[in-house]
Formats: sequence, C-alpha cells, structure tokens
Amino acid sequence: MATKASWAKLTVNIPLGDLPSLFQDAIIITRQLGLRYLWIDSLCIIQDSLRDWETEAAKMASIYQNSYVTISATNASDSSARCLTDRRKAVKIPYENTTKKEFALRARVYSDHHPDANGNPAKPTGPLTLRAWALQEHVLSSRILHFTATELVFEWDKLPAISGIASKIRKATHSEYIAGLWKSNLAFDLLWQRAVPTPTDGDSHSLETWRAPTFSWSSLNAPVTYYTPDDDERQTSRSSVNLVSSTVIPTGFNALGAVSDASLTLRGPTATATLSGKYICGSWNYTLIIEGTNAIEIAHDCCLVKSRWGTSDADEEQWTIRRAQPKDILAEFEAPVLCLSVARYNDFMSGIVLGRSERKPGSWERLGAFAAGTESLRHAKEEDLMLV
Repeated sequence: MATKASWAKLTVNIPLGDLPSLFQDAIIITRQLGLRYLWIDSLCIIQDSLRDWETEAAKMASIYQNSYVTISATNASDSSARCLTDRRKAVKIPYENTTKKEFALRARVYSDHHPDANGNPAKPTGPLTLRAWALQEHVLSSRILHFTATELVFEWDKLPAISGIASKIRKATHSEYIAGLWKSNLAFDLLWQRAVPTPTDGDSHSLETWRAPTFSWSSLNAPVTYYTPDDDERQTSRSSVNLVSSTVIPTGFNALGAVSDASLTLRGPTATATLSGKYICGSWNYTLIIEGTNAIEIAHDCCLVKSRWGTSDADEEQWTIRRAQPKDILAEFEAPVLCLSVARYNDFMSGIVLGRSERKPGSWERLGAFAAGTESLRHAKEEDLMLV
C-alpha cells in the first residue's frame, strides 16, 4: 500500500514477493498480455494523503475510460485472494463400449449463463460486484477481464471504444448520436451491411450477450460497409423514413459510450414478405419473396433462424425470424418478415428487413438489408415501427 512513509521506497523498487497475492496475479496477467504498465489504486494513490486522493479521484474516469483493459478480480473479497485459481478438475466417468472394452470419459461442469427475469443477459457475479467503489470501474471501462470462481469472462464494447471520435463529430455537426448512428444522416446510417466474409470467416452468429440494438452496426462482431452513392445519385437520393422518436439509455456516465437499451421509432413505407433461408454451396442464403416481384437476395446481418413468438395459447402457431445464437441449430425455413424502405435513388430503393422482437414484444429487430427497384414495394403502406 502506498503511504507517505512508503512512497519514496516504492518509487525505487517494489519486490514482487512483497506484494499481496492479488497484485502478483495482476502483474502476471499484464505481462502475459504484453502490456507495460499496470495501474493499481492502492499503489498509485497515497492512501493517507487527502490531497493526493482528491487529485487522483478527479482523474479516475479518464483512467478507466482510456485503459487498454481492466482486470476485475470479481471473485476476490480482498487483496489476499487470488484471481488466477486452479481449473476445476474434470470428472472421470468409467465407461464400457459395446465390445466390452473399458475406457473413461472426462468432463467438466458447463457454466450456463441464464438471463434474468427481464431477459437481460447474465453478468459476472462475485464479492467485487457488491462494492460501490467497483461500480464506476465496471461502467467506465470499455474492456474488462472478469476472473470469476468458475471461468474467465471477457466483456467489451465497441461504442466506448469510439466515443472520443463520436464526441468530436458531435461538436462539429451538432447532430444527435443514437447508439452509433447520427440523426442528421439516419436513413443512410441505417443501411450498413455486414462486409462479405472471407472463406475462412464462415457465417457468423449474433452475440450471446446483448451489447447494442440490432439497428446499430455495433450489435455485431463483424466489419461493416456502407453504400456510397455517386454524385448523380446523391442529388436524387432522399430518405423514405421519418424519425418519430429515439431513446438511448447509457450504461454509465458517458452519453456516447456503452448503452443498456436503445430504440428508434420510425415512420415509413412497409410491406410484408416471406423470407426464405437455404443452405447453398456451403453457405446460408436468404431471399425475400414479395408477391408480384422477383426474388430479392438480402445482405443478412448474420445467420438467421425461424422462431415462435406470441402467446402459447394462440389458435395458430405464429412465427418470426431472428438472429441465430451460437447454441441454435440452423435449418432451412420460410417465414414472414417486414420490409422497410429507408432511402430512394430515382427508381432504386434500399431498405432493411425486420423480424418481430422476442426481447421486446411489439417491437422489431433488424435481420439484414436489401436493395431493389421501387416497384418491389409498390403496395407498401405507411406505418410507425419501433426498432430495438
């Protein structure tokens, strides 16, 4: 611990063996990550100096926001505990096959991550999460390594990583920031597409832990691209949607950083369609089938699955499409979706494909983007939709 009496000595040399077990583990982790510097409050703030405390506490937000990664000893109650604990031993199960040959199966307990009653993703828990002081460390950090009793959990967010850039853009444009999108350019920001994967990437799934609304590019762990109209198209391009309202709830103090929830209510032309998912030549292809038009291939955000929605006592089964989780079994399907026209360029239009939200009934979640002639949605009707 840094005190007025020990400060001079600590600035010269700190023998590793003199440090508490938890600090030794933190040093090992830092070195293994290839990082040079480690900030520990009780070593970097003079504990019995009120002036030093006031000075350094004022920098706390900047320290955690700008850290490369925060090491969270989630299961430790104090500095004498360890965060690098032994792995739980595998259970040995004797087994005999059909030829009477004996062998053993080895297995470990799988750590399941159940969402809470409101459907929010499970969070790492432990003694550290009960401390008020640790709250700001968790809220402000863009990357956290949680060392829990049973596993290592990596928690990270894209939005905090670019919040500094977003701050400069907001000052220059005075535009409202909506979970990675800008109100002044909303229609074209909504039309992002997941970049075409390389042969080694495979088809991606959605994140197991909710990080951002589906209308935001930050909801995926994948590079994205935007359609950039040429000069002629830019002159004729216009938005097909109007923003009715938006809600963004920041996770912490950074209004441009991580979000705990966000939604957009848009008014625009919509049309129902059937989305067909088929496995062709080693990859999944998704096609819109709209009555009276040719099939339209969509740029899907990730793998998709057919899912029941609504009440279980409904007279007929009701189906929707949603982004696939890693645990889902992928299968070919046909199910209803909603198409929302977002922007138009002469006789050409771009839009997004939506499925009913299971997380927030009555709302819609983005599945992908599409482009087609304006005739494809000639029977569209104006409708207000909440996107989450």
